[in-house]
Amino acid sequence: MRILLVIMGLLAVAVVLWASWRIDRRLFIFTLIAVLVGGVMFGLGVWHSRDQAMVQVPPEAVRLTLEQSRSMEIGVRLQGRVTNDSAHPLARVEARAVLERCTDEGCDLLGEDRLTIRQHVPPGASLPWSQMVQLPGGVPDGARDWRLEVKSVSGYANDRRRRP
Repeated sequence: MRILLVIMGLLAVAVVLWASWRIDRRLFIFTLIAVLVGGVMFGLGVWHSRDQAMVQVPPEAVRLTLEQSRSMEIGVRLQGRVTNDSAHPLARVEARAVLERCTDEGCDLLGEDRLTIRQHVPPGASLPWSQMVQLPGGVPDGARDWRLEVKSVSGYANDRRRRP
C-alpha cells in the first residue's frame, strides 16, 4: 500500500512538471526548484527519523513498583516508579494491574486493568509514574493487594538524549 502511495505521488509530480513545461519555461523552472527543495526536505526528515526507531525491550529489564493507590470517583490512581535496567531508553511500557485480596489460604482476584505508561526513561534511571485504572464494579472495601505485571516494553534504538 505504501508503494502505491509513493507511485501516485511521483506520478502527480510528473504531471505537474509536464504541465508547467507546456505552459511556460519560467514556471517550469520555479516548479522544478520547489519540487527539488521539497524532495530534499523530505529526505532529510526520513534520514533524521531513523534515530527514533523503536525496538522491543525484554519485559524482565523493566521493573514497576507501586508506592501508592488512591480510590477516586472515576477509578483508582496508582503511583509508583518505573526502573529501566536495559541498554535502551524506554518509550512505552504496557502492563497489567491486578487487584487481589490475599488471605492465608490464597489470593482472590478482585479485578484487573491495563496500564500504558508513555514516558522517556533513560537506561539505568528510575522515574515516577502515575496512572488511573478502572475496575468493573469499583474497588471493594477491605484489605487488598495490587500486583503489577509488565507485558511489553518499547524503547528507542538510538539514544540521542543521553548526556555525557
